[in-house]
Amino acid sequence: MNKIKFVIMLGLFLFAAAVFPSCKKEEITQVEYLVPLWKGSLASAPQNPEAGWAYYDTVKKQSFIFDGKTW
Repeated sequence: MNKIKFVIMLGLFLFAAAVFPSCKKEEITQVEYLVPLWKGSLASAPQNPEAGWAYYDTVKKQSFIFDGKTW
């Protein structure tokens, strides 16, 4: 039973290598992310927001994060 599993796995590996020869591992060298800047609990969105700003809308009872274009 183990020989059958090995042969099947080897066959799948060889098939994948033949079908996807251009696939290669890529190294991640840099990660960029925004840490939200909390502006507090407000009745409306802050004026002139910047990407990454966050606040809690006390009227809508919902939190928002500005992505650079929309809340």
